[in-house]
Amino acid sequence: MNVRTLAHVTDAINRFWYGTADEEGPGMDRGVLYVPDHEVRQAIRARFSRVISAAAAGQLCMMAESPEGAVALVTVLRVFPRVIYRDGRARANDDQAARVAMSAVERGFDLKLPLVMRTALFDALGAHEDREALPQPDAELSMLE
Repeated sequence: MNVRTLAHVTDAINRFWYGTADEEGPGMDRGVLYVPDHEVRQAIRARFSRVISAAAAGQLCMMAESPEGAVALVTVLRVFPRVIYRDGRARANDDQAARVAMSAVERGFDLKLPLVMRTALFDALGAHEDREALPQPDAELSMLE
């Protein structure tokens, strides 16, 4: 995919899931991950099935080069499969999503995102199986605990 197409895909994912300034997306309701609305599930399948497959195959890595792209990639790797699948496919891309999220946090992308999008990155890190590989908090932040 070229840069313009990736930007369009990124925008479509984020607008659909996280909404716009004028309208909330389904991702604003955390409960949709656990009891997804049939219409939301169908909309994701119809609009993003090919994007999910391409991301899982590693074909959308360039999306992770921007804060918005990184969160969109985490969303299609981790969030959308959880909404549309109820089998092993729901978590099949978790490690990929965690690596994208880790890279985004290490580069400070999380600080450039709205809270709901930042939460998607940290959720992906929290589900990562190898917690030792995750970025550790700075000493200053550790003192706050």
